[in-house]
Amino acid sequence: MIEYNEMIIDNTCMQLVKNPWQFDVMLMPNLYGAVVSNAVAGVCGGPGLTCGANVGERYTMFEQGTRHSGRDIAGQNKANPTALILSSIMMLKHMGLPRFAVEIERALEKTYIDGRVKTCDIGGTATTTQFTEEVIRNIENAH
Repeated sequence: MIEYNEMIIDNTCMQLVKNPWQFDVMLMPNLYGAVVSNAVAGVCGGPGLTCGANVGERYTMFEQGTRHSGRDIAGQNKANPTALILSSIMMLKHMGLPRFAVEIERALEKTYIDGRVKTCDIGGTATTTQFTEEVIRNIENAH
């Protein structure tokens, strides 16, 4: 059952911090989406962890869930690629390619569960490349 509810934006952000599990799917205009996605990033650990999708009548776009540009780490191989990987998983599912999506999702989960390779935003020292290579290695080792 889908439950419909309306909330003003400041209360929405407060509720996301206090009681995030009350939300499953949230629909809102672009400006509010930017505000809420940044609040969600703060709750779950940072902009490198939140995936996003913009769904329209004719087109769908999958991307990192926040508008954080990462200028402070540009060119340093420090970005956490999780948001991009999760967005790619959503895109593969949307395209009707669930087998590939599940393979990547399991490899990403294994990377986090093993905890050996973590980027600096989640308490590690791995580079973007090292984290990505670990996910790829987990895909290859699953076969």
